[in-house]
Amino acid sequence: MRETSMRARLAIMVALGVAAIASTQTGAQQMYRWVDKDGKVHYTQNPPPRDAAKSVQQRRLNPGGPAEGAEQMPFAVRQAVTNFPVTLFTSTDCPRGCTEARELLNKRGVPFREMSVSDEASFDTLKKMTGDTKVPTLLVGQSATKGFEEGAFNSALDSAGYPRTSAFTGKPPALPSPKPQAKPAAPAPAPTPVEQGTAGTPPAQASTPETPQSPPAR
Repeated sequence: MRETSMRARLAIMVALGVAAIASTQTGAQQMYRWVDKDGKVHYTQNPPPRDAAKSVQQRRLNPGGPAEGAEQMPFAVRQAVTNFPVTLFTSTDCPRGCTEARELLNKRGVPFREMSVSDEASFDTLKKMTGDTKVPTLLVGQSATKGFEEGAFNSALDSAGYPRTSAFTGKPPALPSPKPQAKPAAPAPAPTPVEQGTAGTPPAQASTPETPQSPPAR
């Protein structure tokens, strides 16, 4: 009787342990973005306190995982980078605006990838991702801010949850550039009429009509 009771207790403890592990793993895949009554944005793995949030958005973490080196970033920065990665489009033709945009991101400690628009491929990428060709353009997640304006840049970064004060010493770590996609193979040239004939059979030649001969003179 005592042995049966011990087995039952052991089974219950194992079940509780499995449930706790599953709950922890599930919670690690969930994130709550909520705005408090003062308008401040919060990112937490647990639901916000009751009546504390003005709006709540529940998100699942990026299945691709955080950016390279994200495990060394502060929690708030890591969550923002995972869900709203930042890309700055620049070019050599906007030295002032692009420089100011870059300095703002470095000052706030925002990890970002910079794409220089210098050829047709990068030009097409800018137009496809932002709907325009203006530089500098800040892409936060899928939201584009075209042209440098300090207030607009800060507002976009605030909405994504990036801290106002840098958590890094010096420049923040740069995000890795996306891997280039392999170009599709060129189609094979169309076969010539000679190649379409049966193997071993020479192509048919056009017959030349015979020239009628003049009747013999009498």
